[in-house]
Amino acid sequence: MGAAPARADYRFEVLVPTAMQAGDSSAAIGINNSGQVLITTWDPTTGANDDYYVYDPGMQRYTALPQDPDAAPGINTLYNGFNDLGQMAGFELSTTHEIPAWAATLGWQPYQSFVYSSHVDNWDNFMPATPGAFVSEAVGINDEGVIVGINNTGTGDQGYMLADGKLKSIDAVATPTPTGSLPTGSTTDPAGLNNMGKIVGDFYDSKTPYKQQGFVYDVHTETFSRVNYHGNLYTEFNGVNDSGQIVGFTTNDPTESTAHGLFVDVNGEMSVVDYPGAVFTSNNGISNDGQIAGEYLDSNGIWHAFVATPIRNLRTPVRDNDR
Repeated sequence: MGAAPARADYRFEVLVPTAMQAGDSSAAIGINNSGQVLITTWDPTTGANDDYYVYDPGMQRYTALPQDPDAAPGINTLYNGFNDLGQMAGFELSTTHEIPAWAATLGWQPYQSFVYSSHVDNWDNFMPATPGAFVSEAVGINDEGVIVGINNTGTGDQGYMLADGKLKSIDAVATPTPTGSLPTGSTTDPAGLNNMGKIVGDFYDSKTPYKQQGFVYDVHTETFSRVNYHGNLYTEFNGVNDSGQIVGFTTNDPTESTAHGLFVDVNGEMSVVDYPGAVFTSNNGISNDGQIAGEYLDSNGIWHAFVATPIRNLRTPVRDNDR
């Protein structure tokens, strides 16, 4: 992939759910091809009280999403992604799965993946059959019902894909080396997928100086493209549309206190798309029309959900490591 820095011209709209409490933070987690946006809100002081909404731009309406009635009491149902068919993926604290005694001692809890079908109000809770895994988090679902997520056995995140009931490991570090060769402390975290067989996310390889690098996994060829923006410490991919456009964020700040929103076009050229004046911009999802859903951090420490609609491309230089 190319790495010519660039900036695109977008119209930004901040999204504020009508039920959102004053002073709360928010983030647009994803966007589908109808322009609907998945949003979460939370108390920035405590990090608690996660609420989730779907914003419909045609209806100009925010719909609150339900909590799973079978989830552990008092623990929020956490949504991560959704498709064009009203299916939503996420995770919650399990009431049936157990964790090893050593993990419980260290404070681990047994989270399970779920898919919620909003049109029929149906919950499907599951723990993919990864040997030894006691934490599972679904992060995305496409229109074919393919699910991607993260499992953990206590030694690091391991990506998974679940399609037609078949589980496949997604490992950006060990591939194409044999299973089990993942270096200690290394992780693979899928974040999104499209309908064309592309999965994106980030990974950490303990054998490199980078903290996080982006990846694109091709389901059909079972190959990875590993991407780093200008040698920055952090490059993370969060979403991909059907044409192959990718969004995420990048920074060379070792504390990750500041960052640029990232856009990758179909030719692999990377550009910066920042909310104006933001301290930190994370682009989290992109529709087939090129609309970007994301979040930005203001100077007061509050996060805000936004949608960016492309107007035209305006190429201007930007320093590689200016944040």
